[in-house]
Amino acid sequence: MQLTSRDFFILDKLTRCHLTTQMVLDITQAHPQPFTSQTNVHRRMKQLVDAGLVRHQPLATANGRRCYFLSRKAARLVFSPVEYSLVKSSKVLFSGFPITQEVHHLGVNRFVVKLEIDATRAGIEFPLFVRDGHFIYRTVIDGKSARLQPDGTAVLIAQGKPDLFFLEFDLSTEKLQTIRTNARNTKSFADKIRKYTLFRREYPTITLGEYTFDSFRVLTVCKSKQRLINLVALAASMNKRGMFQFITQSQYLHPVERDPQTYQDASLLHEIGFHTPEGETTLYPASERGTGSKFDAVAEDPDNTSSKFFGTSEMRTKAA
Repeated sequence: MQLTSRDFFILDKLTRCHLTTQMVLDITQAHPQPFTSQTNVHRRMKQLVDAGLVRHQPLATANGRRCYFLSRKAARLVFSPVEYSLVKSSKVLFSGFPITQEVHHLGVNRFVVKLEIDATRAGIEFPLFVRDGHFIYRTVIDGKSARLQPDGTAVLIAQGKPDLFFLEFDLSTEKLQTIRTNARNTKSFADKIRKYTLFRREYPTITLGEYTFDSFRVLTVCKSKQRLINLVALAASMNKRGMFQFITQSQYLHPVERDPQTYQDASLLHEIGFHTPEGETTLYPASERGTGSKFDAVAEDPDNTSSKFFGTSEMRTKAA
């Protein structure tokens, strides 16, 4: 099978997240030769599946819909030998996700696709996205071990300045405040805020591969406007409003516009406060910037993540 530049473009995007037919159609709008219909996408993806380069799984949320992910054969093409040695045993990269997690995974993937398209059209680099499960920070809250595991970690670069944010895709399944019982403690968004606060305090400087940051923003995607209002009030009550940025799913889950002038008004970059190129490019208020020791090893990697995500294999040590 003769692979085109668009094929390699799709395979590269599959190293970041699984893609549905619609997502493939959308993401290729950032390629010089985009697909023009889902029919064309389905035809080409079937050829890639038949060639053993892509695998797929049916989705429970709609009849006939599929989600595509990378095969190990394709991984040998898009990763270097060293990188492939790190990802070859990955369960996240080379397999589908459980039905019970389908809504969450698809929501995160739609976000990544939308962000990539917006960044490309705005002339902003989007060199890194690390999926959930690859970044894990362990800490202690109230004498008990706690784990911070963002739904994604992303780097955007505008005008030569790299910015870092963590993604939290909120489905309103967590309580606002922790409810403590004799049996167990319920998960809460307040605890999540505490975890990010401890992380920020312990690691004021963060290095991801070639990029170094002295601040970050937690971008939280909310299921509803009321949930957003509640979380904004919670973050403000904990004096962490500056660390968190909140949007609703409806603010970015809409069809991709073809007209650049029309599309600019609906840009996700605008929703998260990333303004370019006229104004200053920043996601973070000055109050959230810090100083401190260099943080070279971001997290343990339980799934043998590729150095493609973090830049070097040196990032694979534990931060705990």
